[in-house]
Amino acid sequence: MTPRTILTVDYPVVTLDRRQSAIGSLVVDLAPAGTLSCVWELTDGTSGIVSDAVAGPNGVRTSPMFGRRPLVELRKGQILVGLRHVAELRRLLIVTAGHPADGSPATTVLSLYKGATIESAHKSAEPCISSLAVYQVDGELVVRREGFGFPDVRAAAEAYGFAATWMPPPTVR
Repeated sequence: MTPRTILTVDYPVVTLDRRQSAIGSLVVDLAPAGTLSCVWELTDGTSGIVSDAVAGPNGVRTSPMFGRRPLVELRKGQILVGLRHVAELRRLLIVTAGHPADGSPATTVLSLYKGATIESAHKSAEPCISSLAVYQVDGELVVRREGFGFPDVRAAAEAYGFAATWMPPPTVR
């Protein structure tokens, strides 16, 4: 994979190698503005959402903990996916909202270890867009550009077949 990969309708999928899938964190940002949410599912079937709209006690916006860190968390407007325990992740869906009013595209940027990025731009009049789907397959992450519009994050999660719990997940695993 090159340092900058742009996913398009014609080139919608990229597979990260085992090293890219296991070192550091995936950091997801939205530019120029908007909010991010993430619906996640673990290999044991546990699922949930990480979103500003669904915060638990003390503003907790994380998936279950593995060791001292959550696998997925929302911190300062960024989604962070810790890759140390990536084998526990089955899939996740990045959902964006608050796209520019002028109709210009919002770009979801997924940053990897050593500065490589995966980018996907979307224009939409819909309140929420499923921008990226990420699947873990035999220790490698497959990132797919999406682009479907939904009225809210819950509708996006249901459309993708997530049985997400809408309450904060347990903090200890």
